[in-house]
This record gives sequence, C-alpha cells and structure tokens, in this order.
Amino acid sequence: MAYTERQLLQERQATVLLSTELSNMFNRAMKSVTQELEREYEQERKKAKWEREKMYSARKAFVRACLERYRASPEGTPIRTMIDSLIIANRDCSDFSERNRIQHNAIVLRYIIGNELPDIEICRRLHIRIDSLERYIERAIGDLTILFYGINGIDPDWIGGTYV
Repeated sequence: MAYTERQLLQERQATVLLSTELSNMFNRAMKSVTQELEREYEQERKKAKWEREKMYSARKAFVRACLERYRASPEGTPIRTMIDSLIIANRDCSDFSERNRIQHNAIVLRYIIGNELPDIEICRRLHIRIDSLERYIERAIGDLTILFYGINGIDPDWIGGTYV
C-alpha cells in the first residue's frame, strides 16, 4: 500500500508533535530533578553550617571554661599552661591596636590576675564603658579560640573580615 502525500505529511507532523512532547516532558523532568537537587544541597549546606556553628560554640565555651577555672587551677596544670600560652601568643600576635590592647587587658583583668575584680573596676582601669566590656571579652575569647584551634576556631559567620 502506497502512502499518499497527505498521509506522509500527517505522519511527519505526528512525529514532530511526538518529538516536541517528549522534549517538553524531558525538560519538565530535568527541571524537577534540578529543583530537588537544589533543595537537597541547600538542606545539606544549612545542616553543615549549623554543625560548624555548634562546634564553634563548643570550642569557644571550652576556652571560656578554661579561663574561668584558671585561678582555681594549681600552677603547672594543663589548664594553666594552656591559658598562659594562649595569653602570651595573643599578646605577641596582636597588631597593637587600641582594640586589641583593650581585649587582651580585659581578659587578663577578668580571668588571670590573682584577685577577681568587679566589672566596674576593669572598665575604670581600661577607660571603657561597662556596656562594651562584654563585647571586648567575647572578641578576646574568640581570638584565643582561633589561637587554640587554628582554622577550626574561626567563627563560621566571619567572612572576609565581616560578620554575615
């Protein structure tokens, strides 16, 4: 049986239509898969960031706990040795800016010297306001955390010298 020209044209149009439908179906499927992969990647990224933040908080809490136990620890114990080394390294690595000087001295006055000083006395000695003392302490503990843990001690929200 011979095809007429009209039958050939109809079959060709049906083939083109089928090809277009298949192409559209493929594109929709690829878009769906891509969106699913993007969602999974975003979830993994958020989970990894949360875990980094959790580890950073734990590391910083450890350094803070060691600082708080410093006075009660006998000379030569691992806590005192570690904190002494960190304080010296912090002093030696400082860029000698006013901010770093205040941070370093705030840590020393709060945690290291023999007698515990009230916050108001620390502020008086450093010539800072009471409301900024905690900020200086937090930054100093962050610096000590970096010195102790290296790159793993860096705050995950710290990117390019600013917090995101």
